[in-house]
Formats: sequence, structure tokens, C-alpha cells
Amino acid sequence: MTAFNLTQSDGIAHLRFCRPQTSNAMGAEFWSDFLPAIADLDQKGSTRVLVISAEGKNFCSGMDLMAFAGGTAAMARHAMPSKRNTIAPMARVLKMSVRVPAQIITIAETVVPSE
Repeated sequence: MTAFNLTQSDGIAHLRFCRPQTSNAMGAEFWSDFLPAIADLDQKGSTRVLVISAEGKNFCSGMDLMAFAGGTAAMARHAMPSKRNTIAPMARVLKMSVRVPAQIITIAETVVPSE
């Protein structure tokens, strides 16, 4: 997985966004990898806590619009051949993340500009 790393030990899973060069934007690669990762945590049932953090100065800039705005080549590389087919995996991820029986902790470090 290149959009994020996922480790698990002693009931604690740590998901770390690892694309600081894109401000950890969530593109097609993220969504195609995220669903199986969350499903795996759900199936194992041993995760008590999911910690989400990120590399770089931005936690996450949201959707990678460049990957979805006519980026059919990018989507095809990640088994998402159309925009319509992209929405279904995202919906499944959101539904699955609610089902994971774990406390979710998000660590969002923010740089506050000085005056």
C-alpha cells in the first residue's frame, strides 16, 4: 500500500497516511486499498483501537480531485474504470468503517502560523 501504511499489534491498529507530497489526498489508489484494509480489521475482530495519523504538514486534504476529474487512466490502474464505479467502493468503505468494533482516534497535527 502506498497511500497509507497499516500495522496492528496487541489490539491496536495504526493507519498512517503516507503521501505528504499530495497533502495525503485520497485518490483512486487510496480507496481501492482502504476497503480491503478496513474489511480485514473487521473480520479479525481483535482491533480495539484504530489510530489514524499522517506524514507531512497536512493530515489530509480530502479527495484527490485530479484522480477523479476525467482521470480514467489513473482509475483504470486501480481497478476503477469509471467515476460511477468509484462511488461504490467509497460508500462501502464508509459503511464498513462504522461497523469496525474499535475506538477510532485521529491524530491531526496542525501547524499554526505565527502572527
